[in-house]
Amino acid sequence: LALHVDDVLSTAVKTAFNGLAGNKGAVALRMSLFGADLCFVTVHLPAGSSPEAKEQRNAAMREVLRTLTTEFHSTERGASGEPLPG
Repeated sequence: LALHVDDVLSTAVKTAFNGLAGNKGAVALRMSLFGADLCFVTVHLPAGSSPEAKEQRNAAMREVLRTLTTEFHSTERGASGEPLPG
């Protein structure tokens, strides 16, 4: 399977304290498998059930999506993020 994995890119997005702290945010991995582009994203967002907490989560997710879209689309394959060992 490893022979069919190409163009592996990874990045992290910090969302806590205006991107200065790493306790909230996302990690993403983009790769090509058998020629199909795949992207995996995991997030750790603010907790809570109040309307303010909900807005914080929504704002954090918007920031994650905006950053990932910018990073993964504004660079050529193989030139962005930290490549994972292969």
